[in-house]
Amino acid sequence: MAFEQQVNQWFTDNPNGTPQQLADAVKAAGGLEANAGLADTLGARLGISANEVTEAYGRLTRSEEHTSELQSHSFISY
Repeated sequence: MAFEQQVNQWFTDNPNGTPQQLADAVKAAGGLEANAGLADTLGARLGISANEVTEAYGRLTRSEEHTSELQSHSFISY
């Protein structure tokens, strides 16, 4: 698997990494769409299917974008 070494290194470097941190790392690498086989590799490491990885990644990245959108519509007065 092309990503196996990189995925294992991420988990070694981030033993207490959160799902959001992992999603951020994937996003920084271009996302799951740009990295064919990454969802399979992550799924194997996490003990879940590639589809479950893709769904979780989608939820995490949408959540981040939604939060940013809400923050951009906030009005702060002092």
